[in-house]
This record gives sequence, structure tokens and C-alpha cells, in this order.
Amino acid sequence: MTITFSDTNPDIIKIERGRTYYISAQGGDLTIKRKTEAGTYVDVEGSPVYDGQEKFLLTFSSDDTLEITPSTINTELVLEKKE
Repeated sequence: MTITFSDTNPDIIKIERGRTYYISAQGGDLTIKRKTEAGTYVDVEGSPVYDGQEKFLLTFSSDDTLEITPSTINTELVLEKKE
């Protein structure tokens, strides 16, 4: 999945539990958070993903979502499941 953010508001992305994901940022930084059992979002290990960086992400979120916040408009996120 590729998303280009039109603003700097957080967006909620659905993930699959127990999967490793490839993630990259282009044109800005991405702060990535997971949801706890208490219902709050906390930074995942390795967040933020800086402009031009590529990482592998493995995390658990209580409702299988991530909150992604771009640092600037037109930041591009690429998020792909690793098979």
C-alpha cells in the first residue's frame, strides 16, 4: 500500500497481526504508533521513520491498527507485508 498524506493529521492504518512489514518514508518523516490494551497509542520501536529511510516493522496493536503521522504534507508512506 502506498499513501501520500495531504495533511499532517494522524491516519489509522489496518495491519495483520504477527506479520512483518516493510515500511519507507519519502518527502517527510513518519511517526508510527500502536494501540495499547488501555486504548492509547504509543510509539513503536524504530519510530519515527525518517525521510528516505526503509525499515522492517514487527509490532502488536490491540486492535490491529497503527496510527501514522506525517511530518509534512505530501509525505509518502509505503507499507508492504513481508511474505
